[in-house]
Amino acid sequence: MRYRHLRRTTIALLATIAILLILAAVGFHLLNTPTVRAAAARWLAERLQRMTGAEIRVEGLQWRLAPPRASLQGISIRTESLTLDADEASVTLSGLHIARRTIELGAVTVRGVRVAFSGDAVREASSQKGPWIRVLVRQLALQDVAVEGTGLPGGLDIVLVGLRGGWVRD
Repeated sequence: MRYRHLRRTTIALLATIAILLILAAVGFHLLNTPTVRAAAARWLAERLQRMTGAEIRVEGLQWRLAPPRASLQGISIRTESLTLDADEASVTLSGLHIARRTIELGAVTVRGVRVAFSGDAVREASSQKGPWIRVLVRQLALQDVAVEGTGLPGGLDIVLVGLRGGWVRD
């Protein structure tokens, strides 16, 4: 009888842990509903569009919390001189450094990339100032890439189809 308070404390602690686990499971289930994922994809596209000034569309979004991973489907980016379409891009997060304003991505895999640009896109990219946040990519893999460039410096036009590429940064 003298440890009655200990027994009550143990029961209260176990009940609290059970409630937290149930809330986490319900929250995880809600995050993976198609409605929430579609709303998150629209929000992401609108945010990126405001930041870059380009027309951006994302058809689908899926994520996992452990390990942190996001997968985007049906990506489209359009400016006056650049068109980029990708079937799927998946990204794993490996670090977030707030003080250094850096997001570190472990692996980025992009499939079905189609890029069309003119010489104006090259001039626009070289005249822009640096971003307010840095993104470090440790590993990049590009699969099924098609590139078409017209009016490049020196009067060059290029067409490249069926490319694969990537890099690994130590």
